[in-house]
Amino acid sequence: MRGCMRLLAGLSAVLFVITAILALFVVNLAQALTDREAIKAALNEEELIREVAPSLMVATLQEQAAAQGLPVGEIDPAAWQTAVDLLLPPGWLNEQSDAAVDATFDYLESNEMTAPQLMVDVKPLVENLQGEAGRQAILTVLQSLPVCPGTEPFPEVGYGEVPFPTCLPPEVDVATTAGQIHSSLVTTIANNPMIAEMEGVIPLGQAIEAGAAESPESLEGLQNLRRGFALVQQWSGFLGLIPAAFLVLILVFGVRSLGGFGHWLGWPLALAGGMALLVVLVAPAVLTAFLRTAASSPEAGADGAIMTQLWPLFLDTLSRLWLHNVRWQAASMLVGGLFMIGVGFFGNWLEKGD
Repeated sequence: MRGCMRLLAGLSAVLFVITAILALFVVNLAQALTDREAIKAALNEEELIREVAPSLMVATLQEQAAAQGLPVGEIDPAAWQTAVDLLLPPGWLNEQSDAAVDATFDYLESNEMTAPQLMVDVKPLVENLQGEAGRQAILTVLQSLPVCPGTEPFPEVGYGEVPFPTCLPPEVDVATTAGQIHSSLVTTIANNPMIAEMEGVIPLGQAIEAGAAESPESLEGLQNLRRGFALVQQWSGFLGLIPAAFLVLILVFGVRSLGGFGHWLGWPLALAGGMALLVVLVAPAVLTAFLRTAASSPEAGADGAIMTQLWPLFLDTLSRLWLHNVRWQAASMLVGGLFMIGVGFFGNWLEKGD
C-alpha cells in the first residue's frame, strides 16, 4: 500500500513539473495579451511611427503615380520626415493609441456594446495642417521633389481632393505652388462635414457599429473576438490551478514526515523552476530570430510598410514583458524548491537524531 502511494506521489510530481512549466509560459502569455496597460506600452511607439511614416508617404505617392502612368523620380524621405515632425503634435499618436486600446478593452470586457466606441481626436492635427505648420510642411516636401523631364506641366496625384505633384519643372515658383496646395487642403478640411460637425473628434466607433449592423459577418467577427478574449482569461486561470492540484496530491500521497514534506515539495518545485529558466535562456534568441523574419517578410503595397516595422516591435515589447514575468516566477520556484529541499534534509537530520 505504501509503495502504491509513493508511486502515485511520484506520478503527481512528474505531472506537476510538466503542468507548472506549461502554466508558467501559457498563463503569463495570456496575461500579457489581455493586459490593458501592457498592450498600451507595446503600441506606444510614436518615435518609430514618425520614422516610418515618411517612407510610407513616399511609397504611396510613387504607387499612385505609377498607377496613372506618371513619371516620378527619386524622392528624398528626409524632407517628408521634417514635414511629419511639423504636423504631428508631440504625444498625439500615443494619446490616440491609448484611447483606441481603452475603447477596445471596454468593448471586450462589456456585454452591452455592439462595437468598440472608438473616438479619434484629430483637432490638434487639423490645426497644424490648416496653419503655418501645414504650409511649411508642404513647402519642405515640394523643395525635395525631383525635376520633371521635358517641358510638360508637372503631373499630379491626389491625397483625397488635394492634388500633389510628383515632380516640379525648373521654372515653377515652389512657394506659390505650396500656397495653392495648402489652400486646397484647408478648403477640403473645412468642407469635411465629419470634422466640422464633431469639432475634430471623429467617432470611428459609429462607423464600426454601422458596418457591423449591415454585415452579419462583421458582427460575428466582433462577437468571436469578445468570446475569444473571455476564453483566454478563463482558461488561463484554470490552467494555473492544475499544478496546484498536483501539489496537493503530492502532499496527500507522499508526505509522512517533515523530511518527506521538504523533499516531496522541494524537488518538483526546483526542477520545474530550473527547467523553465533554462528554456527562457534560449527563448530570447528564438524570439529575436522570429521577429527578424517577421520584419523582413514581404508586404503587399505601401500600406504594409508601417506594419512591417511596427508588428515585430509590438511583439518584442510583449515578449519582453512575458519573459520578465516567466523569469521572475521560475526563479521564485527554484529558490523556493531549494529552500524546501533544505527543509527536507533538516527534517531527516532531526529524525536520525531522535
